[in-house]
Amino acid sequence: MESGRPFRPSPGHPLNDFKADLAEALDLPDDLQPGHRTTERLIRSTLAAQPHVIVLDEAQGLSNHILEYVRTLWADKSNRLAIVFVGGENCYRRIRSRAALSSCICLWQQYAPLRPDEVVDTMPGYHAAWADVSPQDLLWVDDLACHGNFRSWATLTFHLQEVIDDPEHEETAFSRKLTRSILTDMDSTDRAYNDRYDGTGGYM
Repeated sequence: MESGRPFRPSPGHPLNDFKADLAEALDLPDDLQPGHRTTERLIRSTLAAQPHVIVLDEAQGLSNHILEYVRTLWADKSNRLAIVFVGGENCYRRIRSRAALSSCICLWQQYAPLRPDEVVDTMPGYHAAWADVSPQDLLWVDDLACHGNFRSWATLTFHLQEVIDDPEHEETAFSRKLTRSILTDMDSTDRAYNDRYDGTGGYM
């Protein structure tokens, strides 16, 4: 099954812009006119040619026009299509309020923060930066900054790897001191990153 890049809409994203992004994700010619019938035919014939998954990230920002268009794509039985809506805040209520679309949803999944044991089990395999980090240090990071939120882990991982890869920095691996420094740079308003722990390895 083929999947394209997640689509992250901005507020008020027009339907034609959505179609242009969808056409790009499907590797259609870049000179297409989004509102033209030819573009619509190409989108639908491409979706019908082989299975696809459309992942709509930040789905609470999709306009009603886009939501209805996506529903019609799914309802077109010539398309071999699965659609995943990913969102927070009022995403669930937005989709539930549209009866025709809501009735098409096969599964609703609410994601909870990672439990401490899941953090210890998951993060070493998620990225090489955490592969050799002790369970105590992983829990320290989670308690200090991430709180079981995978997006927070992903953001911190990105910045940690950037420092590790930077030849101008001496650090080549995780340390509590380096992590506190990165977190302070990410949010200099939060004094907890500097003051809460003394760096003696006393967590747990």
